[in-house]
Amino acid sequence: MQSLFFFFIVKDRFAYIKVNSKVIHVTSSKINRKLDWEEVRSIKLIPFIFPPLYKVSLNNDYFFFNTDDKYLFLSFGVIKDLSEMGQFITKKAKNY
Repeated sequence: MQSLFFFFIVKDRFAYIKVNSKVIHVTSSKINRKLDWEEVRSIKLIPFIFPPLYKVSLNNDYFFFNTDDKYLFLSFGVIKDLSEMGQFITKKAKNY
């Protein structure tokens, strides 16, 4: 029952994300926009969840998304995203 309740709380927070060096394109039930990287407050990998799950915080909202299923799961919840998008996000996240 708790899992079902949790699902209804977060279901609108999942998005399809495409990134490049200039913009981040967010598609979900709440938003469908291209945003500049200046509008991103933070982007981080959530530990202990695989395939890799990210949280992106925008100026006034946040979303969860995942990348390709190319990852390495190490002990103690450490996940290394080996996908091309994951490598780009890791480099870009150092700025936030």
